[in-house]
Amino acid sequence: MPVVNLKPTPIEGAKPLTAEEVEEHGTSYHQTPADIYDPIKAACVANDVTAFKKAFARFLAGNYRIQELSYAMKAAIRHDNSEIVSTLMSHGIGRYTSYAITAVQHSAKRVLLEFLKDNWNINESLFEGEPPALGYAVADEDMVIWLLAHGADPNQQSLVDYTALSVAVQNAAVSTVKLLLDHPGTDIHKGQLLHHAVFRDSDEILVLDMHLGRGLAINKKLFEDDLISFYQYFWMGCGTPLHDAANLSKLHVVHYLLARGADPTIRDAKDRTPLDWAVKYERSDVVPVLKAAMEKNGS
Repeated sequence: MPVVNLKPTPIEGAKPLTAEEVEEHGTSYHQTPADIYDPIKAACVANDVTAFKKAFARFLAGNYRIQELSYAMKAAIRHDNSEIVSTLMSHGIGRYTSYAITAVQHSAKRVLLEFLKDNWNINESLFEGEPPALGYAVADEDMVIWLLAHGADPNQQSLVDYTALSVAVQNAAVSTVKLLLDHPGTDIHKGQLLHHAVFRDSDEILVLDMHLGRGLAINKKLFEDDLISFYQYFWMGCGTPLHDAANLSKLHVVHYLLARGADPTIRDAKDRTPLDWAVKYERSDVVPVLKAAMEKNGS
């Protein structure tokens, strides 16, 4: 998952922390004196509103940079402490992209409501080329339901045809996938869903069947109907779901797709058939199945 790189003005001679150190310990790379900064951080980590108010009053009196309290903000978000979060927001801390992700991943619904009150667009992409907040919630079905109820769009994309529904189809529980597919307004023709279903770690057949039963074309190539996405990713080949299954050596998926009418003779953007992929990457279990399918089609 992408990491936001916050860059406060450095103290002279200070060594920047790694993103992992910032996330784990909070940054010491700030100009706010430790006797002001540390009590705020500790209060937020402890979810102590009274201690926070006392420490924050000292912070305000010193006219320090509010953006240096990003770790404290994240700690408050993890506790879903909307009082601390709204206080920090009212003093200009802003809504960094990472705050929305933290709130979603910790099911901080009271905090998310504060963001919505502050005119947060729930369907804005959190990072270039990434889906909106809903895409970060797919492991938590209750959070998915909440976001949908507050206007999240499963089909919203950013630069390419990659949506929250794409993320869910590849990674979420089958029940969550069905929930999103059944959501009013969901368009199964967005998000390259069959391709993402092939990439699942489990239940590929079940999820593929859910989509094919709703009318998706089994032989459509990746980004076939989205030229912007295609021109960014054609170097990958952009084949059919059968190409994906062959490349991943998923024999059971190959058998399923062929039985459902997948055409083994279709060539991808690099003029390669699924069999070509299987041979190139030495998918020995898949090769004889695809050869037989090609012969059956007269190729």
